[in-house]
Amino acid sequence: MNKILRIFGIITILTLLLIPLAAAEFSQVTATTDITGKVVRPGDTVEFTTTLKKLYNTTKSVSVKLFIDKKPDDWLAGFYADNNQVSQITFPADSITSKQVVVRVRVPPNTSNGSYLIRIGLQPYGEDVTNYELIYRDFAATVDRNAMPNLDIYSGIPGRKTHPGIPARFLVTVENKYDSRATVKLSILSKPGEWGVDLLSSDGARITKMSIPAKGKQDFDVVAQPPVNSTDGDYEVLVGASMESGSQFISLPLSVTINPELDPTQALSAYLEMRSAIAGLEVRPENTAEFAVSLNNRYDQQLKLNLKALDKPQGWNVEFLSDTDDNVRLTTLELPAKGEQNFIVKIKPSLNASDGIYPVLVGAVSGDDRSVSRRLEVTVNKGLENSQILGLYPGYSEVTLNPGSSTDISV
Repeated sequence: MNKILRIFGIITILTLLLIPLAAAEFSQVTATTDITGKVVRPGDTVEFTTTLKKLYNTTKSVSVKLFIDKKPDDWLAGFYADNNQVSQITFPADSITSKQVVVRVRVPPNTSNGSYLIRIGLQPYGEDVTNYELIYRDFAATVDRNAMPNLDIYSGIPGRKTHPGIPARFLVTVENKYDSRATVKLSILSKPGEWGVDLLSSDGARITKMSIPAKGKQDFDVVAQPPVNSTDGDYEVLVGASMESGSQFISLPLSVTINPELDPTQALSAYLEMRSAIAGLEVRPENTAEFAVSLNNRYDQQLKLNLKALDKPQGWNVEFLSDTDDNVRLTTLELPAKGEQNFIVKIKPSLNASDGIYPVLVGAVSGDDRSVSRRLEVTVNKGLENSQILGLYPGYSEVTLNPGSSTDISV
């Protein structure tokens, strides 16, 4: 009897020794996750990153099948690696490089507030894999309709000085800190009464929304238009950005300082440009120099302007003519919003003008005497042959052309 008990005890001891060895067997792949819970808004896409690594206990190729074990109904979820959707990850033989897998989850727009479980499953398999137990990882998505959007809004120059009636333009950047593309709603949260404020794209179109790539940013312009009767002082325009499906805004205050003493020429030239492809001509005293001039209105508001010779030699005559009919003399122009107007400036020297270079300053003047100007030069040369009506001033060997434009030169 004692012999039987002794044999039974030996078998029991051997069994106990074998159990830990079997339990000590471990997977050839580990899965680690740093962030397992995130706050999201209805309609957002949330991402969780898991790092997979093959351990040193195998030199053979190992693959990992990926699957969604649990998620709320109507939620979309998938696995991504290097921005490509994947269903399994393979570690080549002798490789111990870790790989990141992202589970991307789309939260439906009608989701109620609360915490929701997403459980992923990982199943290693391969020639050297002996433990086929599944690996699970749990993630929590807390839906909160009142959560602040994961966005940032800023401007490199959030304060500008301008003149009454002259717009102040700000370049504003919205940064998307989400792991997926976001549609951002833009709004004017507050502004001074009677002011016009526009949100514009880079091509000048009015916008209300922007689509920003994951971890990306996008710029837009804020144009604040103070009334012409604005008094001097500091004013604030508050712009905001929110997710398309949300009501919580992040905001950016923009400061506009009205200074009536601001240089009027500089202020008007901020959005009005006068140019001429040819700025200098050579003529005999009895002849006339004609310049093709254009006015370009960069603002989205109609402007009424008076055409004047701001400075000219005594006894000289300056006329502004229609570019389509030289019998039509111009004294005023109405520039449409974002429009351009071409006209002819005809300059007649005095008959007793001696040889030399004479500057003539022509300008467009607004109703409150703000102006933008262009300097033209006429060279009087009595030695020109009679057959030479006019010529390019020798100092102007180059002609400036704007993209898509053309000009005629008569020599």
